[in-house]
This record gives sequence, structure tokens and C-alpha cells, in this order.
Amino acid sequence: MSARRYETSIEIAAPRDRVWAIVRDLESWPRWTPTVSYVRRTTSGGDLVGSTWQIKQPGLPKSLLVINTWNEGESFVWSSNSAGVRTTADHVLVERGPSRTGVTLSFAMSGASAGLMWVVLRRKIRRFVDTEAACLKAAAEGASA
Repeated sequence: MSARRYETSIEIAAPRDRVWAIVRDLESWPRWTPTVSYVRRTTSGGDLVGSTWQIKQPGLPKSLLVINTWNEGESFVWSSNSAGVRTTADHVLVERGPSRTGVTLSFAMSGASAGLMWVVLRRKIRRFVDTEAACLKAAAEGASA
């Protein structure tokens, strides 16, 4: 089994609670990033860990995501399994001061078909992760203006 990973970090001139409010509202992502066409929760209940979400991204098939971890105000991880590949996305926020937040976004693939899928999708993955970070920065800093 081979794992592939891409990570980017960005500094945002906004308080962590403002950045988290944007990140945590998964269904609003299509409003602030072009890398997500839609997201909707497919399970009910208050618990986010274990909840499932359907996501559609441009040029990719619909995926079903599961929230694996949720640390309110700090981070969450979601994953998806398809065709011998497990994908995992981490979203981590770190307070850098009263009005500065560090954000690290990462995307990883593992499993029997990960090597081949990484070769096919790595440019798109990098572009999507970088675009998501830049758009989150713009949304949070715009909200704080």
C-alpha cells in the first residue's frame, strides 16, 4: 500500500473563531470556494463524528465523505473510500494571535490503487487544496473587513 499526500499552509488575518465559522459550515463551501459544487449532509443527528456528507467537485464524481474527527474550533478530518483508494482531508486551524490564524490543509491517498490515482489526479488535488486555502483566506479576511 502506497500513500500520497499534499499539504499547504496559509496565514489568515482574521481571528480563529471567524475562520472556523466559515470552515465548519460545510454546506456553505460552494459559496466561497470554486473547488466545491455542493455539499450536503446525508445523516441526521447532532454528532458530527461519523456523519456522512455527499460532495460534488468540478471534474470529479460525487463522493460520500465521513467525518472521522471533529475538534470544535480547531480541526476536523474527513475521509472517503472508492475503487481501492482511501482519501483523507485534514483541516487544522492554529491561533497565531488575536487576529491571525494559521491554517493547514492536507489531502492524502492510500490503498491499493493510490499510486495510480495520485499520478492521474495530483495536479488537480494540488490546485484544489491551494485554491481552497486562498479562497478561505479571502472569505475570512473579507468577513473581517
